[in-house]
Amino acid sequence: MNSSRFTIRLEDVAKEAGVSIATVSRALNGNPLISDSTRKRIVKIAEKINYVPNPCFKAMGKSGPNSSVRSGYIGVLSPTISLWSSSYSGRMLSSVESTVRKAGMNLAVCSLDAEKPDYMPAMVGDLKVDAMILNSVLDVKLISRIQKLVPCVSLNTYVPEDKVSIPSVLPDERSSIRKALSYLRGLGHERICYFDILETFQWHHATRTAAFKELAGKKSKMMVLQGRDMPMDDLASKTVSEWLSSDGLPSAILCASDYYAFSFLEAARRHGIRVPEEMSIIGIDDLEPCEYVRPRLTSIRQPLENMSEFCVRLLVDILKSKDGGTVSSSSTHLFDVELIKRDSCAPPPCRIIRQQKTKELPGSSKSS
Repeated sequence: MNSSRFTIRLEDVAKEAGVSIATVSRALNGNPLISDSTRKRIVKIAEKINYVPNPCFKAMGKSGPNSSVRSGYIGVLSPTISLWSSSYSGRMLSSVESTVRKAGMNLAVCSLDAEKPDYMPAMVGDLKVDAMILNSVLDVKLISRIQKLVPCVSLNTYVPEDKVSIPSVLPDERSSIRKALSYLRGLGHERICYFDILETFQWHHATRTAAFKELAGKKSKMMVLQGRDMPMDDLASKTVSEWLSSDGLPSAILCASDYYAFSFLEAARRHGIRVPEEMSIIGIDDLEPCEYVRPRLTSIRQPLENMSEFCVRLLVDILKSKDGGTVSSSSTHLFDVELIKRDSCAPPPCRIIRQQKTKELPGSSKSS
């Protein structure tokens, strides 16, 4: 084993000894349930591969599904620590931290090893957290291994129920499309274009696309690309140019992401299309820039704070339960979304013209 490149973890000792991580933890901590011969063998292997308990987690105590000792920590696992610097993900982390503190516990945040995405995070492998919130698309085998050690729940990340049995807390993405379509139709739009890019499989986008396909009217169209070969701003500009040249400009664009919507706002400006007077644009996610672009972008907002709070309370309830803190439920908890109306949507031009002509008909208030 190459101990110079990677930190030796409890998981490595377990693999070398051919036992579970929990058995290694018990052996190294003098648990009487482990026989003397097994303990000596595991200690010898740990010394051989230079295993040293992570000092960052010493204060957390010895935790685990079968331990009566609690560390008082709930962990959050994400792809990268920098992810939490975004306003979108920051909403989740802030709510998780606040709820964890209200429960009298502490929060520990870790990220995946980019070089070894299937490697057990130290705070879990060393049994230094009582429970885990998964905020990352993980390999189902890794999720299963984590689940055997501590109770866990998936936040804003879809986990296939037929492969791993843990609770998932998600926004209702069908409702995102339903509410956006209802709003646009209420304004009089029929020629609505849905735009998305599926570079990799993402449950959120796949669900939104399927919902639009099911709920959209006959005059609506979809533009779902399998990846892109140019910057998003250029792609949006090229798309609008093609619509104009073919007289196929939609009256409204429903973008599967605010990022796409921002690019279409810029593309409309480049081509002299007034938003919302000549074309309406609506996004999904309600990112912070929605308030600062011009016109301000109408968007769908997910209740990330409520979802995060629910995850923590679910784990705290599990830890307080008499069953020792196990999770076997594969239930999916969907939270409804909210339409945030701003300035980027209005009735389509044809309806505005019809309304103006109606007002100018003889007998109207203007002609009297």
